[in-house]
Amino acid sequence: DDSFADQLKEFLSANCHRPLKLADAAGHFYMSTAQLTRRARNEADATFVDLLTIARIERAKELLRETDWTFNAIAGLCSFKSTNYFLQLFHQRVGCTPLEYRAQSRKEKYNVEK
Repeated sequence: DDSFADQLKEFLSANCHRPLKLADAAGHFYMSTAQLTRRARNEADATFVDLLTIARIERAKELLRETDWTFNAIAGLCSFKSTNYFLQLFHQRVGCTPLEYRAQSRKEKYNVEK
């Protein structure tokens, strides 16, 4: 049986492509927003917004590795407020720009396939 933290992360990962509010997640788990907030903090050691951001960044990284889509398209598909916000947040969380990340992942893939 998955822990609540795992279930929450799975839910966010599956739904990070759409605008998602705390109330949406709370409703999914049949609990109040206060309960979900408390359990996320206690059991996942993070806020709802942090967990959602992590899920969106992970999805963006996947799209950067596997597609040639523009950063604008990826920002939209991962439901970021704007492309600039996505670029800024990505750099802050990952430590490189999406362009650098894509180039690095392609280089690694190419070296593995050789």
